[in-house]
Formats: sequence, C-alpha cells, structure tokens
Amino acid sequence: MGVALSAAGAAAGLLAAVLLPLGVRWLVAADALTCLVAAAVAVTFLPRELGGGGGRRQRAGAGGRWRPPAALMRLTVAGTAFAVGSLAVMMYLPLALLERGAPAWLPGLALAGAAVLAPVALWPSRRLLAGRSHAVILGVGTVLLGVLALIMAVTASPAVTIGAYLACTVLNTVLLGRWQSAVADAAPEADRPRWFAFQGSSWGVAQPAVPPLAALAGTAAGAVGAGAFLAAGVAFLMVPFMLRRIAA
Repeated sequence: MGVALSAAGAAAGLLAAVLLPLGVRWLVAADALTCLVAAAVAVTFLPRELGGGGGRRQRAGAGGRWRPPAALMRLTVAGTAFAVGSLAVMMYLPLALLERGAPAWLPGLALAGAAVLAPVALWPSRRLLAGRSHAVILGVGTVLLGVLALIMAVTASPAVTIGAYLACTVLNTVLLGRWQSAVADAAPEADRPRWFAFQGSSWGVAQPAVPPLAALAGTAAGAVGAGAFLAAGVAFLMVPFMLRRIAA
C-alpha cells in the first residue's frame, strides 16, 4: 500500500509540474477527473459486504452503546494534531513556493521527488528504529517535524523550503505506521477494529480544519503559505504533550 501511494504521489507531482504553468484551473480539473476515476474503480473492484447489517446490529445490541475510552480519545486528538501538521505542509507547499518566487513547474517536481524519496527512506528506518517505543518515536519525530515546519515558515528561500519539505516527508513516512502500531498496542483485542476506525477519523477532522487555520496564521505570518507552515509547526509540537498524557 505504501509503495502504491508513493507511486501515485510521484505521478501527481509530475502532473502538477505539467499543469501548473498552464493555470490552476487545469490542475483542479485533473483533480476532479482523478477523483471520479477513483470512485469508479472503488465501486467496480471493492467487494460488497454481504449479510453484515444483522451482525452489526446484534453486536451493538449485545454490548450496548459503545463509548470511546479516554485513552483512545487522547490518542485521536494527538493523531488529529499530527494530521493537521502533515496536511498543512503538503497542501500548502505549492502555494508557498510560488509566493517565494519559484517557477510554476517546481512545486510539482518537489512533490514528485518527495513521493519517490518516501519508500526509499522507509527501508533503513525499520532496522534503525526496531524495538523502540512507539511513543518515543512519535514524540521525537513530531518535535523534529515541528522544527522543520517552523523553518519553512520563516525562510524565504525556495531551496530551503524544498529541503525542509523533503525531510518532513521522510519523517512522516516513518511515523505514519507508528500511529497504527500504537493503537494496536493500546486497544483491547476485541475492540481493535473500533479503535482503528475511531482514531483514523482524525484525518477526516483535520482536512477541513487546515484551510481556516492556515488563513488565520497567515495574517500573522504575512502570507498564507507561511501561515500554513506556522500552524503545522504548532500542531506538531503539541503532539508530544498529548502523548505524554496518554503514557501517564
């Protein structure tokens, strides 16, 4: 799955490099078209769930209404902060580069390069971090992400922005799987599907929150792109404190 996402990211970056010089409307049109294609593929190839409704109702009736435990709530809030930071950096990189005078084709190439770099960086990190605590890796990793995001917020150099973004991509690749591992370790075995589903909703909550946060921070930073990176840095730096409460 990770390789497929990386390949898709590389293709999307190259597509952006070609279409951005022609105008943003073409990039939006391509985005809409690929979303429709993805929906058609999902409807065609994903298996339909048969006979699952009665089983779900039976489980709900037997156990009563399920409430997320406090540990899961805190883990989800921490995951939401991480998702806000990750999405803010990724979504606003092209705008920030254009605001800093980069040519229109450069954002697409930066995104493609990051997508190619991600799986390459994942392989050595598995051996290097084997046996380490998920909480420690997530805490240290998000602090580094916060520092990199703040560097991206204050710099005016496209080269420094891209370098910090590539480093963020490497760290994100390492940390993404750690969230699922942390959930698996903390959840009771019978409730793991619910825990995964609930914690995974953090990305759905984060996505609509990023644009207003970027606009609000942009008033202080002087530009929307820099504001997005500032918001990302603050969000990343909040994660270790939330994880510390979970550990406690």
